[in-house]
Amino acid sequence: MEREARKLNIAIVSEFHVAGLAGGGERRIYELSRRLVARGHRVTWICMCQPGKGDFEGIHVLPLGSLVKSPPQRSLNNFASYSLRLFWHLCRTKYDIVDAQTYSPLLISYFASLFSRTPMLGTVHDVRTSSGNDFHQMDPLARAIESVVLRIPARALITVSQFTRNALVSRYKRSPDQVHVVSNAVTTEIISRSPLPHKERELIFVGRLVPGKGIQHFIDLCDTLECRGAIIGQGPLLAQIEQECSRRPHIEFIGRLENYADVIGEMKQSKVLVLPSSREGFGLVLAEAAAAGIPTVAYSAGGVAEVIVDKVTGFLVEPGDSAGLAVAARTALEPENCKRMGDSAQRHVAHNFSWDRSVVELEGLYRKYALP
Repeated sequence: MEREARKLNIAIVSEFHVAGLAGGGERRIYELSRRLVARGHRVTWICMCQPGKGDFEGIHVLPLGSLVKSPPQRSLNNFASYSLRLFWHLCRTKYDIVDAQTYSPLLISYFASLFSRTPMLGTVHDVRTSSGNDFHQMDPLARAIESVVLRIPARALITVSQFTRNALVSRYKRSPDQVHVVSNAVTTEIISRSPLPHKERELIFVGRLVPGKGIQHFIDLCDTLECRGAIIGQGPLLAQIEQECSRRPHIEFIGRLENYADVIGEMKQSKVLVLPSSREGFGLVLAEAAAAGIPTVAYSAGGVAEVIVDKVTGFLVEPGDSAGLAVAARTALEPENCKRMGDSAQRHVAHNFSWDRSVVELEGLYRKYALP
């Protein structure tokens, strides 16, 4: 009972924080961290130095290393300076538990834990696919690092979907007892507060502008269906995608939106969200769209099938099947299907994905593995 009542000093280590790069992984850390703080724990979010605010909502943000000017693009100097300072900090600072995200934070945190004796867990958001350009930077090196990192003998691994857990057990020979699923979820209060505007467009894409997200498939889809689309995101392909959209008046390039509520508002102006990604541990944006009552169409990659109920809340398409993507999107846009699937999606997400439930599960794992 005393152990359950003890407040923990927690370090969560990642490359970026949500103010600098609002991807699904960063949003997950933010939602869980603020709930851990509300439950009385001290949370330090350690990340690369990047534009954006410092401490917020009780979360202590500790930026380390040289400045990353345009996340997610990092230089070798960014990696080196961050890694060295992260290692030094974790060796010198006492935490009850360290939760390191893949990839470079997990590798460095593991070596630091050997010196500090601080218990370390690893959080794995996804794993590579068997083919395709999954990584957006230094792909061959990144693949080699992934192969090493996912075999690190951390005390336990946390992941976001059953699919990724199964891959860690079967492909990387992790013990099933040491791989735990703490699902992603949605922030329903923000989504429900966002107004319900008239649907201005048919399709929307929300995600990082990297090769693995299949953004070109979305552009081609809008061309094929001759429908209005919008693109929200940032990343190394930004200039290329913006140029592509400039030649297509039916596709609006929005780019990065600072405010999460604005992203949800743009979703609600769209009839269907499309995610033609080749690699997804979960696909948080699919759950967010579903919570807003928007049907989703996606390639059945990774944990996506745990978010979309095929032909009920949206459509799952064989990865890379652009013709099948067009058929699914056209079907989802039919008014009767759009309404039925949107309503089903809302019910499905409300019943299955809750940050409040996930934080209790995460807190239990932290207590299980933390210093006594």
